[in-house]
Amino acid sequence: MHQGKRRLNVPSSATYRSATVSLLMTPIYFLFGDVRVYKDVFKRNRDMSCFTSADIEKSLGLSRRELIDIAQLVGSDYCTGIRGIGCVMALEIISKYSTLNKFLCQNKQGG
Repeated sequence: MHQGKRRLNVPSSATYRSATVSLLMTPIYFLFGDVRVYKDVFKRNRDMSCFTSADIEKSLGLSRRELIDIAQLVGSDYCTGIRGIGCVMALEIISKYSTLNKFLCQNKQGG
């Protein structure tokens, strides 16, 4: 944290895109509190994968609360999101304001 704001330390745009793709592929189940998700359980010729909420938090550096805020910004199966905000902008917003609520309150007040 730097002055109450988290900085995104991204060495290259390719790394940033990779983080964004990882975020897009994060199962929504983690947002509802599941701590373990299995992938490719019934697919032939594929090994089953297991992801934990700790794996997601460690690899993306985002808490469950932050993932929920990002899902609300970009939209999901359960909310429409804010038009014009994609994953990159959502990551920047959460990095700057730390929560969706702080972002909305400051922007309501023109700030």
